[in-house]
Amino acid sequence: MRQLEAPAVGLFACAVFLGDVFLGVTVPAAILLLPFVLLVRIPTLVAARGRLSPGLILLSLVAVPVAAQTLLGHGPRGKTDLVLYLPLVYAGLTMAALAGAQLRDRHVQVSFTAGGVLATGLLIGTLAFADPTFYPVPGQNPRVTLERQNELRKMIQSEMKGAQPGVAPPELEPVVEPPLPNDWRRTLPYYVLKSRARTPLGMSNYLAVVFVFLFNVMLYQRSWWALLFAAMVCLTLSRSGAGFLLISCVFWTAHRYGKVRQLTVAGAVAAVFVALAVGVFWDRLPAIPGGESLRMRAWYLKTAMDPISAHPVVGSPRSELVRQFAYAIVWNPHNSVLHLLVLFGVVGTAAYAAYMAVVILAVRQRARESALWCGIMAGIVVALLWSLVEIVVLTPAFEILIASMYCLARGRKAIPAYAVSDEGARASAA
Repeated sequence: MRQLEAPAVGLFACAVFLGDVFLGVTVPAAILLLPFVLLVRIPTLVAARGRLSPGLILLSLVAVPVAAQTLLGHGPRGKTDLVLYLPLVYAGLTMAALAGAQLRDRHVQVSFTAGGVLATGLLIGTLAFADPTFYPVPGQNPRVTLERQNELRKMIQSEMKGAQPGVAPPELEPVVEPPLPNDWRRTLPYYVLKSRARTPLGMSNYLAVVFVFLFNVMLYQRSWWALLFAAMVCLTLSRSGAGFLLISCVFWTAHRYGKVRQLTVAGAVAAVFVALAVGVFWDRLPAIPGGESLRMRAWYLKTAMDPISAHPVVGSPRSELVRQFAYAIVWNPHNSVLHLLVLFGVVGTAAYAAYMAVVILAVRQRARESALWCGIMAGIVVALLWSLVEIVVLTPAFEILIASMYCLARGRKAIPAYAVSDEGARASAA
């Protein structure tokens, strides 16, 4: 069994990049492999004697506000709400299954490369051969989403006070829709083309997040695979993807010359100036390419304030947003911090922040001894920065990836990939 442990863990890490599989319900491919991983890791898990990692303990605390919501009378309603919590459940299962897991750096790199190549093949295949109306998983189909929204609204109507047999339930408020961009006619062809970039892993912007992560891992390894993943970011037509690809290159350059701290300070100052410039030139944004996108994101950020102020401590489930604020079922504030505050309040957000801090500390420790883990660290940091303008946190692939990297970072010291290559180079020179 122990001989199969490393291949099983490596296969799991590779499967993260395949995305979801629809088997009546949508399940990540990596989670389908967990029973096999658990089977081959039974001796290791038994030897660990059920010790729980700090990350798993902190992540489990996010369930506290959900339980409080139920006690306060605005708890989750069925699978529509549970779908948003499942990524955290997947992360918990991953940490339980991979506790004490060990994987050499070169095996992690092989798993990431294989997963990235498979994700590349799926994206190219979808763009080249799939019908425009084809959706790899039902949740990506707007028609299916609308049907689920209507079902949820009917359920809420039947639960509202005053709904009695033979009496028509009260009507809900019309769904709040974002304002139509001023340049929608001009940008519509772009968004139609962009929507074609979809695989079981996700759609355009989310695919770009994953490929930028892989780009960082390969860039710090100085691997030619970085060029392929950079090309895939461009193929998603994600403008934010291109921006964070550039930011990744700047980070790498700063790391190479020991200027990360200076870059961090400069980046923070630049972010403040950009925010001030957006505020000053708000009325002129429509004339700037991509300016309408900024205005739309600002609208989404603003709409998060009412739900947060209504339930600041423990948050509220998605169905409550539909009932109380008439938001669409796919609504999100395009900011992962605000999204956490909306769903879990200050309590859950603090628990998740503590969990992420523990993950970053573990990965940072490994990054001090390995080029591969430097790339993983950079990829995580860039993804978290990206989550300030896009929903990255609370998505299945991201949560499973973070949890698995946390477990591998906590494993016993592995042989760094660059050390292996240096040994090979010295042997060749001799």
